[in-house]
This record gives sequence, structure tokens and C-alpha cells, in this order.
Amino acid sequence: MKYAILIVGTELTQGLKRDGNSSKIALELSKIGLEVSSISTVPDDLLEIKDAIGSLLSKNDLLIMTGGLGPTLDDLTRNALAEYFGQELSLDPKLLEVTEDRYCLLGRKMQEAIKRQAERFSLAEPILPINGTAPGLIADDGKRVTIALPGVPSEMMEMLLGSVSPYLVKRFGLTDSLVILKSTLSGINEVEAEERLSELFDDKSLKVSLIPHQASVEVHLSALISKELTQDFLAAQKERLIRLLGEDLIGFDSKKIETVLGEELKKRGLSLSLAESCTGGLISKRITDVPGSSSFFLGSVVCYSNDVKEEVLGVPKEDLIRFGAVSESVARSMAQGVSKLLSSDIGLSVTGIAGPDGGSKEKPVGLVYIGLSHGDINLVEKSLFPGDRSEIRTKSSEAALRLLRKHLLKA
Repeated sequence: MKYAILIVGTELTQGLKRDGNSSKIALELSKIGLEVSSISTVPDDLLEIKDAIGSLLSKNDLLIMTGGLGPTLDDLTRNALAEYFGQELSLDPKLLEVTEDRYCLLGRKMQEAIKRQAERFSLAEPILPINGTAPGLIADDGKRVTIALPGVPSEMMEMLLGSVSPYLVKRFGLTDSLVILKSTLSGINEVEAEERLSELFDDKSLKVSLIPHQASVEVHLSALISKELTQDFLAAQKERLIRLLGEDLIGFDSKKIETVLGEELKKRGLSLSLAESCTGGLISKRITDVPGSSSFFLGSVVCYSNDVKEEVLGVPKEDLIRFGAVSESVARSMAQGVSKLLSSDIGLSVTGIAGPDGGSKEKPVGLVYIGLSHGDINLVEKSLFPGDRSEIRTKSSEAALRLLRKHLLKA
């Protein structure tokens, strides 16, 4: 079943504030099998709110609204709903009592204008606040349902989870829930992922979403499934993704490559050290973002200058002069040098030109060499990454971690 979301607030339509409520509503209601057909935003204008309500209810049996339920003159959601349903707003004594109790509990003085929050029209049933002060409303005319929730995210969520979701399950007889399998890819872009996953896009029982990032792609597979079939569905789709994507599939549940690597290094009892030039410590940051990384990560050397490459890591001076800092030879020596310096099982290095300056015809901006040293194994991978400085550094860090993962899968 599909429904619409309407967000009310001039601060949103003017770009003064970002809407975070619609994504939270969509995520939570997807868990009970509801799918958003549209998300709209309107300013605090009575006519525009009323027109939006009418337009959306002409296409949907359910409308979820947030915002405009406060006590000020620009809070017009109650008024717009009352006008749309052809009813009058009036003060509800029970709601007023609840509102007064809430303000007393919070130790706040209740001003006269606050009483507006206790107004409702006859069709609307109140949703009582737990932590906030503004009641929500449910207007059900037997054909369509309109639910108005506060714009404050915490107040909205407590009503959505505590009252709205259970009500909708019962009201619409919802039995299936939306099951989502999240996975992460590295090493292929969005277009390549789409090609590899073509059979999934052809599967009408599935919805496939690709979410590209600078250096990775998330794949979300979703379907409406009854609870008893959920585990079988997840197991079957995991097998399909493994078969279609191979080593480019990093893991499930939005696991990042650094997390997967950490688990693998700990399992094998291997230690890691890093030598970073153009990435400036970015790989070290990603590694140490993983809880428990101290059990496998020994440390790093950010070797931006040639002097540090030579004096700390032992990169031969003649190689720096002959081949330059951005070269296969130097990347190899950096990986070997940091592994020796910190006594780690594996040394990983990155040297490149992140730009925007420093490139040449022979060595353009985006040229990166990644080195790996593990015992008698010494690998160097050359890449040319497009993008600005930040993108090149991010892609370089991802490529370095990807090289390490491929090595471990083959070791």
C-alpha cells in the first residue's frame, strides 16, 4: 500500500532548515509494508496546506503530515484540516487538561496561546504527547486516513512508533513487512553494478536501489515478505549477490571495507602498518574508526616529504631521484619500509598526486601507486582516479584497502 507525506513549514521551503522527518517516517512505515508515493513540502500558508491535503488525498488513501501543530499563529495544520473536512475547530476540555498537566510537569508557565494546541475538530482523534506538549491528530472518514504529527523529530517519532504504526497495521490489515537487504560494493561503479545485477532488476518481486558514493556503491534489495519467510528471503538474496558480484561484494548490512578487513586480519592474527603520502592519514583514520583496531593495527607514517620517505622508511634516494616520489618503485619501498620499521606482518603504502596542482603530462593529477608488502610478496597497483582533491584521496584510500582485501582472499 502506498501513501503520501506532507511536510509543513516555511523554514523548510525557504531552505532555512532541512527536512529530516520524511526519511524517518518512510523508513519506519516501510517496516509495516507501506511505501511512499510522494513527499511534498508546503509553507505555513492556510490555502497552500489545504490544497496540498486535497491533492494528495485524491491520489492516496493515507496521508502523513508533520509540522504546524504548535501554539503560534503560523501553526495552521489543524485549521487547514478542519477546513478540508468542512468542520469547525473547538477547544477540547480533555486535551486542554492534558496540555496543562504537561506544562506543569515540565515546570513551564502555560500562556494563553498554548490553548490552541488543545483544539480539534470532531472527526479528529487526538494522539496524546508523552514528552512534548503538542497532540497529534488522526482523521479517518472511513475511506481515507490523515495523520498529523508534530514537527519536532523526537515528538514525531514517539507518536509514530507508539501510536501510528500499531493503528495503521490494524486499520489497513497489514500482514507483510518490507524486508531490506543492504550490501556494499567496492571496485565497480553504479553502471557496472547495474549491469552485473541485471537479473535482479528483472525480478518483479524485488525492488533494487543503487546508492553511489565516491568510492563505493550500496545495493539495497527490498520486498514485501511475511515474517515467517523473511529469513529464507534474506538467505536466498545473499547467495544471489555473492554469485553475481564475487570479490567486489564487500559485505552485508552496510559494512564498510575497513570493518571487513579488521575482522579478517583479527581472524588470521595478522598485523598491519601504513605508509601514507597523498592520503595524509585518511586510511589510518578509516582503520582506527573500527572498534578494536588496536588488535591488528600497529601504526602509520604520514610521509609527505621525500626526506621522510628516505630517512624514516628507507626509500632509496636514487629511486626518488630517478623515478620520482609517485612511482612503482617508491610505493614498493614505502610498504616494505613501514612493515620493517613497525615490525608488522603487512605494510600498505600510498603515493600519488591528489592535485589540484603538481600534475604533468607524464604524471597527471589522479595518478596513484599503492604498495603492499607481506613476507616475500610485494605488490604494486597503479591507478588514475578522476575527481577533485578530496575525491582522489577518498578513492585512493578505498583502492588501498581493496588491494589488501584481495590479497587476503588469495593468501
